[in-house]
Amino acid sequence: MICKMCTKCRLEKPIDDFHKHHREKDGHRSTCKKCEYEYEKERRLKNPQVQERKNELNRYRYRTNSELRKKMNQQSKEYMEKHPGYKTKINNDYRKRYPEKNTARASVQLALKYKKIVRPDTCEKCGETGRIEGHHADYSKPLDVQWLCQKCHKAEHMKITIQKERENIRPGRVRCIFGGRK
Repeated sequence: MICKMCTKCRLEKPIDDFHKHHREKDGHRSTCKKCEYEYEKERRLKNPQVQERKNELNRYRYRTNSELRKKMNQQSKEYMEKHPGYKTKINNDYRKRYPEKNTARASVQLALKYKKIVRPDTCEKCGETGRIEGHHADYSKPLDVQWLCQKCHKAEHMKITIQKERENIRPGRVRCIFGGRK
């Protein structure tokens, strides 16, 4: 087995632990996949606007390029055909990992079905009409739902994700009530 030393973590690892790169002498990057992942994660946290712009461009490419959309859909379909129980397994794992989310979603669905709550026609944040989704700020209060359009709902979850990642990357710092750091 061919091994290579990572320039970042200084560990010798199998060549399969390195991404391929045509400009390198051995055809692989000088840093291992794990170090590359950590670097990218940190970079995304430092520059969320850059990542958001990249996501916007990818969404635009997907929406406007029908060949790309067909190709991606075909790849997904082929993968699902090769791995028939994959989606079910992922869904079941998710439900087991987050039972409170599953309970909250089911409670909202039942409440909507039996008309205990009503889904509004407009987003509570931007006022847009269309597909309106329920957002739980706190899953322990299943019927306390904020009704948002897909765009606002996704933005809300992105905000929560970025906040959690920032807290994980800088555990020793204390946040001020004004948003600064001490």
